Amino acid sequence: MIKKSYYTFILLLFLTSIYMIPTIYADIYPTITVNPSHPEPKGNVSFMATIQDGNITGNVVIFVEECTSEVCYGGHINQTMTKNDTGVYQTTITLRHENATEMKYRIGYLTSIGWIWYPNDVNNLIAVRLDTKNKVNNQGDSSESPGFESFGVLFTVFLISFIMYIRRK
Repeated sequence: MIKKSYYTFILLLFLTSIYMIPTIYADIYPTITVNPSHPEPKGNVSFMATIQDGNITGNVVIFVEECTSEVCYGGHINQTMTKNDTGVYQTTITLRHENATEMKYRIGYLTSIGWIWYPNDVNNLIAVRLDTKNKVNNQGDSSESPGFESFGVLFTVFLISFIMYIRRK
């Protein structure tokens, strides 16, 4: 009877510990704030990161790359973050590319077991859309100016006026 209770207790303890693993490791991932949330190309961007892992033994760095819809530019930004009085790591960078439409980043910190990156997959970085509303596209036209659809409206007005003119006669 005691032996059965003992095995039941061990099984319950094991299952409880398995269910708690995600809870224990959920706080290790850093909380990162980007300001402004949608920066402009060639603008300044501030990063603030709160890291709960108490095993940081060295630098905390931010890795940033700028991209268009087709390709990411070379010359990534890799900058060390400094820890402020409240324990938050922060840095400000200046984006480099006028035609960039997206910024991708990840954060890394050195622990006693080596570098830990978030996100850890280099092909799955955190993406932020850049604010390109006030920028001029490659043809020199503002993205806010009307395009060929204005010709459709003018053609429709002309066609309706022409039909009304023919009906009067």
